[in-house]
Amino acid sequence: MASFGSSLEHAGAGASAHGGAHGGLGLPPSSTSLFLVTHTIEAVTAKVPFAMMMLSQAFHSNQVPYQLRLRQIIPTSSLVSTSLWEAPSAADIITYLNGPTEQGQLNLSEFCKSEAFPVVPEYLHGVSLDLGKSQVVESVQTSANKAAASISATTSAATDAAKAKLAELDAKYKLTNSAKEATSKIKETTNKALEGANKAATNAFAEGTLLGQGWGFMKSMGERVTAAVRDYNEDGSEKTTEATEEAAAAPPPPPTETPAQSDTPAASVEAAPAAATTTTAHEEAPASSQEQETGQKKKKDKKKKKEGGGGGGGGPPSAEEIAAMKAAKQAETEKKLIKDVTKEGGKKGVEIEGAADMGGLEFFCTTMEKPDGEVKYLKMSMDAMNEVPDPDGEERRGGSGHVGKMIFSAGTEAMSMVAYVPKDKQDRINATEWLKSVCADDGVKGELQAGGDAGLATAIAKADPDAGMFTIKMKDAAMAQGFAYLRERGCFPEDTGDDDDDDGDYVYGDDDFPS
Repeated sequence: MASFGSSLEHAGAGASAHGGAHGGLGLPPSSTSLFLVTHTIEAVTAKVPFAMMMLSQAFHSNQVPYQLRLRQIIPTSSLVSTSLWEAPSAADIITYLNGPTEQGQLNLSEFCKSEAFPVVPEYLHGVSLDLGKSQVVESVQTSANKAAASISATTSAATDAAKAKLAELDAKYKLTNSAKEATSKIKETTNKALEGANKAATNAFAEGTLLGQGWGFMKSMGERVTAAVRDYNEDGSEKTTEATEEAAAAPPPPPTETPAQSDTPAASVEAAPAAATTTTAHEEAPASSQEQETGQKKKKDKKKKKEGGGGGGGGPPSAEEIAAMKAAKQAETEKKLIKDVTKEGGKKGVEIEGAADMGGLEFFCTTMEKPDGEVKYLKMSMDAMNEVPDPDGEERRGGSGHVGKMIFSAGTEAMSMVAYVPKDKQDRINATEWLKSVCADDGVKGELQAGGDAGLATAIAKADPDAGMFTIKMKDAAMAQGFAYLRERGCFPEDTGDDDDDDGDYVYGDDDFPS
């Protein structure tokens, strides 16, 4: 019996951190109770019931609703498994477990019968300490959220004050009007450049190939827009932007009026162009020498970027270069995948070797994760499991070539299978016949691939969700049939359920050798 009791902290802290599957703070209501839920199946078909696998997946991926807390999962290899919940009511738990998947619920009623029973806390033993830890974590998370809300309110007040100050400066120096005029002129110039670029693009696409001419069009359009904006900046609009930034960052002291300023008619001031307004702002708020040097440096950097931009002048890549780049990227991705596949296979091969040396194991069935349902990568896993270990290597890999094996890998659309039998055992088990019996099972419906023999065979079983054929369920059915075939021929011990019987010590399934 496996227990997930050590995951209490994950249930308390992890779900709070992620905010829960259904929004909110990720914390349960203040009024909750403990409930023990039993999950009863009709027949044992695998080491761990499929319903408990689904529940575990929902727990580890934080898909349990925030108003519920899954505190423990206790799967068994018999008909009844249990789980411990903290929830407002038993009805909330059963609704989530049996509700339809399209509404974010698990729909476990298809696989088991779930019943919830209230727990008497006064007589609870063994989980009280961990449960208390989880509740403390949730309380701390609530306090942190309140503190964050308080900080947000303070920040908002400071932002409002800054906005008011900027509005005052804007009214004083007419910065917004100058910026609007600059923006309007930039838009007008840009639209003219785009109109000309669109005409050039139409001709380019009609005359040449889509890839080469399209690349030239994009580059030409960028150069036209850049030139238009640069020409306008050279007329003085950029100074308006600098004046705006300097006035916002370090507002000048109020100007002292002189008799000459007082005699200036208001009409002549309003009629002055935007450049004159900008110059007045500079005169009233002179920047420090350091700020002026910084502004000059920014201008030079912008000019360098404009002159050096545009892709280096090398022109667009050819179709052959694009294909070569795609092939190189794909090769790098496959290289990493093969490394992961062989590493997983090598490590599992060592574990099977150890089990065979200690208990006389001759045949075995297990699953692989990294191939993700691809049969060619699953064959690489088998090769890595059978590889002769390097005595001088840093880590022992492989070593199980003397053990007959059938391995499975479930992907999204298909489940792949590979069977291997060493020569000295082929008089008892034929790899092709062994795998053929698994493919014929109604829960698998696989198809043997060509080229199999007594020592090695491969097969693929495609998923069919409309018919209820999911790869994870097909994998369990295939493993069960694989072991049944071995037992019928006396090549794997019968599970008598007797703890005193050495044969009952064999374990098999997804979690035999966790990586």
